[in-house]
Amino acid sequence: MRRSWADVSTYGRFRYPTYARMLRLAAREPYPFKHHQPSPPMALGQPLRAAECPATTDAAHHNERRGMLSALCSMAAGSREIWTRFNPVIRVILVLLVIGMRPILPDRCGERARARSESVMAGPLYRQIADELRRKIESGELKEGERIPTEDQLMERYHTSRNTVRAALKELSTRGLVDTLHGKGTFVSKRASPIVTTLSSDPKTGRGGGEGLVYTAEVAASGRSPSALDPRVEIIRADPAIARLLGIPEGADVIVRHQERYVDDLPWSLQTSYYPMSLVERGATKLLQATDIQPGTVAYLREVCDIRQDGYQDAIEWRAPNKVETDYFDLPADGRVQIVEVRRIAFDQNEKRVRLTITVYRADRNRFVINVGNVPRNAMH
Repeated sequence: MRRSWADVSTYGRFRYPTYARMLRLAAREPYPFKHHQPSPPMALGQPLRAAECPATTDAAHHNERRGMLSALCSMAAGSREIWTRFNPVIRVILVLLVIGMRPILPDRCGERARARSESVMAGPLYRQIADELRRKIESGELKEGERIPTEDQLMERYHTSRNTVRAALKELSTRGLVDTLHGKGTFVSKRASPIVTTLSSDPKTGRGGGEGLVYTAEVAASGRSPSALDPRVEIIRADPAIARLLGIPEGADVIVRHQERYVDDLPWSLQTSYYPMSLVERGATKLLQATDIQPGTVAYLREVCDIRQDGYQDAIEWRAPNKVETDYFDLPADGRVQIVEVRRIAFDQNEKRVRLTITVYRADRNRFVINVGNVPRNAMH
């Protein structure tokens, strides 16, 4: 006997043979209601016991649908002329709209078929699951580093498909609340307090900007330990972008100093500084050495070349990380954690551009402060 999809129609986990029979009649007979007499369970006002309801709904919801179906049957029984004008597809749709059924494909289609049939409802449900897990994380019920229930456990708890559970976990991952480790599971993320960097300089001393000794002092004042590797130095030809930002001819020699900076032995920032070769010709030969310049290049250029940094301009951009940045900061490969790029151009007392520094931070572990005017020191952060 050939099986129709209506033969296995269900609502939730509960089969309704009466509903399925009516769908078959609606599709195959011109007027299926000629002998219809609503049975007691289908009668208007007949309550549905809570034990008959799926776990995801309540008795009142099913009573309403059952009453609507009975009303549809009664209306059709007295309106044969109207009913017969509908084609079989419309008849089935009308019944489905009232009873809220979803078709279940034959078992050979497996979980993929069930996931497709549930996709329409996945949106609201995955958000509900994600919100409930988020509340548990924020309340401390799920602690940092603790493994959250597995996909199978969440599927059983919420009576839903694997795709819906994965969508909920992705929502939490996007918010930075959980981390998924391949082959191990999903764990509550460890919350790192942000590192504060003051981008503006002190109007009284002219120091600041998150560079040199000021940067190390600022980090140390927060109770953390700053460190940096020796820089990697190279000489390149200025491309159009570098030439424009430094105000030098395209193709001119430029000194590039790359440095990795850490806080508490964790990657904190990647910094790359570009200097015109003319500074070396004026005596700043340490720029070519792969060693850290103490107490900083700003003080070094003032001492050797009489170049005083009178100002700088910062351009701040949030963007997706490239591969080098993803590897260095150990960021998720899906790009959900952005990086912050601060592009600084320094000017000397003659308004000439003497340095371009590009510093990259991971966005979720840093906070930046810009002070304007006379800001009290105890209100800096």
